[in-house]
Amino acid sequence: SFGNACGSIAAMHALSNFDLSLAGPLAQFKESTSHLSTARERGNVLVASDIHGLSDESATDNVAQTECPENGDTYLGHHYCCFVSIGGHIVELDGTKVVPVDHGPIPNDSDLLKETARVVREVFMSVEPDRIDFSLMALAKT
Repeated sequence: SFGNACGSIAAMHALSNFDLSLAGPLAQFKESTSHLSTARERGNVLVASDIHGLSDESATDNVAQTECPENGDTYLGHHYCCFVSIGGHIVELDGTKVVPVDHGPIPNDSDLLKETARVVREVFMSVEPDRIDFSLMALAKT
């Protein structure tokens, strides 16, 4: 499996669930897994795909900005997940959870970015309001 690759997986979730024209290994992965029903099934395809090798190769390349930690139990203290709009609902995609988390409908007078900010404030930040060691990133059409 991919070690410490939650950021890459979150990016794949975002790109796969966004209305984009994909090409190459990501397009092949999306097409070959669209009929699968579990994360484990899709994970097995991912490990066997070209994406796995490309990910390892780029993470260990000398031009990588940071040193790639060893696969395994290295605790990095950070985690990435992805929020997408599916069927008008804000859905959290997180590989550490058994199923996607539906955070409810996106109101007509709102959008994915506003609702994600609301969920992050209410569900995540309210648990430990004094912690500021997190980041958010939005992938959006211009």
